[in-house]
Amino acid sequence: MFATTGHTETATTNYKAVLPFYGYAALAFLAACILLLFSAADISGHYFLPHNLAIIHTMALGWGTMVILGASHQLIPVLIEGKLYSHRLAYISFVLAATGIPLLTYGFYVFDMGRPAQWGGIGIIAAIIAYGVNLAMSMVKSKHENVHAFFVFTAAIWLLATAIVGLLLVYNFTYPLLQQSSLAYLSLHAHIGIVGWFLL
Repeated sequence: MFATTGHTETATTNYKAVLPFYGYAALAFLAACILLLFSAADISGHYFLPHNLAIIHTMALGWGTMVILGASHQLIPVLIEGKLYSHRLAYISFVLAATGIPLLTYGFYVFDMGRPAQWGGIGIIAAIIAYGVNLAMSMVKSKHENVHAFFVFTAAIWLLATAIVGLLLVYNFTYPLLQQSSLAYLSLHAHIGIVGWFLL
């Protein structure tokens, strides 16, 4: 694929590295709609109910974040007028996120904050790190600086911070890492996540 910028042509990310993110996001959106259908009674209840947490994270991570990751893998090369550093890292990021998201949401759905949720959270963080490294290396190797690319990269760091806080809250159910219960810190995680999501 090529994007025309002025009088030059800049190679963009291969569609094979981007489409899996979009395809996964579409399936996650469908899964969230099905979960909503079968959890209608829970929606009017407390936001911390297991099914509500599963639906929220299916939408936020499986749908929204996967669309954002796919789009920014395609956007960054256009902004920096250069190539994506590694298509392999893009695939790795996809596989880690695609594996981690259902593990985490399953943990929420059955409200088991043990290994499935913990490994899912670790997978998501590893996916964000792989994504961030790919963006950073793409920017370093480019001959063109672009403030918008730096903005996308800092938003990725914000997303990583959100995921780390979320994983701490998951682990806090099993190991007392924090002074109070995870519910006391949930608003921090939610507000960081909402801001980071809109930054990306």
